[in-house]
Amino acid sequence: MNYIEFFFIAATLSFDTFAVSLAGGLTLVSASAAGKARIILSFALMQSSFFAAGWYTASLFAHVIAAWDHWIAFSILLLLGIKIIADSIKSAKCGQERKNINLLNGRQLLLLSMATSIDAIAAGISMAFAEFNGFRILVDILILAAVTAAAAIAGLSGAAKIKGIFCSKASLVGGVILILIGTKILIEHIC
Repeated sequence: MNYIEFFFIAATLSFDTFAVSLAGGLTLVSASAAGKARIILSFALMQSSFFAAGWYTASLFAHVIAAWDHWIAFSILLLLGIKIIADSIKSAKCGQERKNINLLNGRQLLLLSMATSIDAIAAGISMAFAEFNGFRILVDILILAAVTAAAAIAGLSGAAKIKGIFCSKASLVGGVILILIGTKILIEHIC
C-alpha cells in the first residue's frame, strides 16, 4: 500500500470526526481559537494514538477489539445522541443548547474523540499485519493525524456556516447525527 492509498484510508477513518465536529459545532455558542484548537487536537491525537496502539498490540488483542469495537462506539454515540435529543426537545433557545453537547467540555470531548477513533485500532492492526516498518507507521500516523485535524476543522467550519439555518434545533440535528454515526458503525461491522 502506498501513501496515496493510505491517505484515502485516513479520510475514511475521519468521516466520523467530521460529522461529530459538525454536530458539536452546531451547538457551540462561542469558542476561542484555543478552544477550537483543543477540539481539533483531541480528535487528531486520539485517532492517531488509537491507530498506533492497534499497530503495536495487533497480535495480542485483535480478536477482542474486532468483537466489541462497533458495540462500544455505537453505545457511546447512541446514549449521547438520545441525551442530546431529549435535552433539545426541552430547550427552545439557541443559547440554552450549549449544555447539550459541548465540545469544549473535556469529558464530552474525550468520549466523542474515543468513540470516533475506535475504528482506527482496527486499521492499525491491519497495518501491523501488512508488516510495515516503524518509519512507515510513523509517517502513516502523521498522515492520519493531519487528515483527522482537517476533518475536525471542516466540521467546525461547516457548522458555523449552517448554524443560522438550524439554530433553534441545532442540538436535535446534532443528536440525530451522532445516532446515525453510531448506527453506521454498527451496521458496517455486523454486515
